[in-house]
Amino acid sequence: MTKILSELRKVGKPVLDPAENGKDAIYADKEDNTAVTLFYVLKLGKFPIANISIRYKGQYTSAPNFLATISKELKEKLLANH
Repeated sequence: MTKILSELRKVGKPVLDPAENGKDAIYADKEDNTAVTLFYVLKLGKFPIANISIRYKGQYTSAPNFLATISKELKEKLLANH
């Protein structure tokens, strides 16, 4: 994995973009108007590395939930070089 990420690092700098592929970048919880989830894609250059979601539960005092999963493109690249 380190070798592949090092190779991808040469194609561009890390970028955090709003989510794409038909998914809204912001999802407001319809049951609770104060909760919201933000979706992002972490990329190296234009290559997606991870999908990230940050969920605020509507409380200023509470910390948001943070979830990051490896992108399907990176999974495919890792499996192809295995």
